[in-house]
This record gives sequence, C-alpha cells and structure tokens, in this order.
Amino acid sequence: MTAEEEQDSDGPADTGDVEPVDDLVTTAHTVTVDGQELAYTATAGRIVLREESFTDGTFDGHRPKAEVFVVAYTLAGRQATERPVTFA
Repeated sequence: MTAEEEQDSDGPADTGDVEPVDDLVTTAHTVTVDGQELAYTATAGRIVLREESFTDGTFDGHRPKAEVFVVAYTLAGRQATERPVTFA
C-alpha cells in the first residue's frame, strides 16, 4: 500500500461543508410489567438547532447552531399530552 492509499484509508472521506440534518430512528417494542404487556416506541437521534442568518439586513435562511441528542419512549394508545417531558 502506498502512503497515499494509506492516507486515504485512515478515515472517512472529506465531504466538504455538508450541513447537519435531523437524524431520528424509531423502533417498536413490548415489555411485560406485573403481568401486563405494554407496547411502546423508542425514538433516538439528533436534532439540529438552527438560528436565523442575515447579511446586510437580508434574511439568508437558517444556519446550524447546535446538535442535540434526544431519546423518547412513548407508550402506545396514550395521548402525547398525558406524558411527562424531561429535558436534561
């Protein structure tokens, strides 16, 4: 292997200035608690927080400011408004 080939295989290819995007995965599960089977979904991934961008007073769009890792467990058959939400 040449030095150039070795350098190319050291890590991921340079992708340039690719903006991050939300990346969420949801899976379905069941668990038995005290003899009762509960169906739920688990969602995990990254949410990109963005801020408004302006140049000379003209709106340029939204640019990435931060990335936040999130995890959510949701019991099937329940209203989303009836569950606690925790941010840590």
